[in-house]
Amino acid sequence: MSKIKLGAPSLTGGVARSTVVNDAFSHCNFPIDVKVSNLVAHGLNFPEVAGLALSACTDALNSEVIVEIKDLDALHRLVSSIEQVAELHSHAEMLVIELVPRDEDLAYVVDQETLYAEPEAVVIAPEVITEPPKKAAQSKRTK
Repeated sequence: MSKIKLGAPSLTGGVARSTVVNDAFSHCNFPIDVKVSNLVAHGLNFPEVAGLALSACTDALNSEVIVEIKDLDALHRLVSSIEQVAELHSHAEMLVIELVPRDEDLAYVVDQETLYAEPEAVVIAPEVITEPPKKAAQSKRTK
């Protein structure tokens, strides 16, 4: 599953975020649904994406939200805004963005699991005899 943790680039150092975003989400068929989780102790609002307003991380009910991202460019713009706010507040870790599978994605996964599932073993039981064998009739010997 695709998931990235975002914060201030000056504090996290390392790889450019555009590379991280491309590695994590370029394989997706947009639009996609993502779960955005707040890791900081204050609320956040990003108008680039409809419905992306988060309460502080201490508010378990409102510190996460699932939103739709229209395309990869919109995701790059959102990540850029998140990094700017993280830089302003000196947050090394501010948000987590995680891909949420849609129903059609889940159907594909189920089909793949069915396709590659191991076949069930077939057990052939030996025939069970419930009646005792009949004794052969004894012949009378004549002298």
